[in-house]
Amino acid sequence: MILNDLLRISTVTHVTPTYKRIDLQKIVDNISNIVGGTHKKKG
Repeated sequence: MILNDLLRISTVTHVTPTYKRIDLQKIVDNISNIVGGTHKKKG
């Protein structure tokens, strides 16, 4: 039973991560809109 559990754990740790492209400019623009331009006032 312990060996089976260890085998299951070892297969989980060998998962290849998936990556997704993001539009960083869009995220920054959204944050800027939420803040409401206060960052421009402070320089």
